[in-house]
Amino acid sequence: MGDVLILPVAPRERLQELHSYGSAAGLDLVLMLDTDEGAHLPLRLATVGPDPIGLEVLGSFHSTTGGRWQADKVAVSVLRALRHAEWTIPESAA
Repeated sequence: MGDVLILPVAPRERLQELHSYGSAAGLDLVLMLDTDEGAHLPLRLATVGPDPIGLEVLGSFHSTTGGRWQADKVAVSVLRALRHAEWTIPESAA
């Protein structure tokens, strides 16, 4: 995988949803595109939940076929972990 980078939070109005991977533990897992032309890693894997959780970016990737493939791999793992939490922690199911 790529390097871990800490990026400033993008204003929500700059993020466009590209794909929804599914829902688990009361959260939606989505792939978003930062529409700012200067974004270094414009693909953002994020969870979306009710307030006060809101949107939480889990990872950022290049806007290439390879970046999308990496985002998909991480998304599968995150969704499986959320589903596991949902099954093992009754309060996590929404």
